Amino acid sequence: MVNLLLNWTIDPLVYGDYPPEMRRYHGSELPSFSTEETEWIKGSIDFIGINHYSAIYVKDCIYSSCNQAGNRTIQGFVETTGERDGVPTGEPTGMPAFFVVPRGMEEIVNYLKNRYRNKPMFVTENAPFGNCSVGNSDVEPLIAVHNMLLAHAKAAKLYRVVSA
Repeated sequence: MVNLLLNWTIDPLVYGDYPPEMRRYHGSELPSFSTEETEWIKGSIDFIGINHYSAIYVKDCIYSSCNQAGNRTIQGFVETTGERDGVPTGEPTGMPAFFVVPRGMEEIVNYLKNRYRNKPMFVTENAPFGNCSVGNSDVEPLIAVHNMLLAHAKAAKLYRVVSA
């Protein structure tokens, strides 16, 4: 899913073309860049802005059977869910589709760092979606924010070490 959602927009700006996996799946339906357009867009960004909210499970729908709902060609031929075998990806939040999954921030930072050769990154959006009704405790949202802050700190430390 990352291959299509992120790489679809970032690859052309860094490498001058869509990801090879998109070309494979979409074939001639995917537009091509002219030589001039490629020269113009390749390397045209100074940093990557990350909007990260949660992590989800993804099921391959090319080689696995999936629910036929949705536009698979746009969504990357996948089915997504916040739980597997009844177990959510993380702590519940105030939004049903989102869970607190601190490792998700680290994983996305690592993925982008590796794919785009240490291009500078900034977290431009991230939300813990506190759920004050969990256990009728005001502490629950604070714990969720605390976990998110720790994930940010760990990702930032990792990025500084790798980019130094």
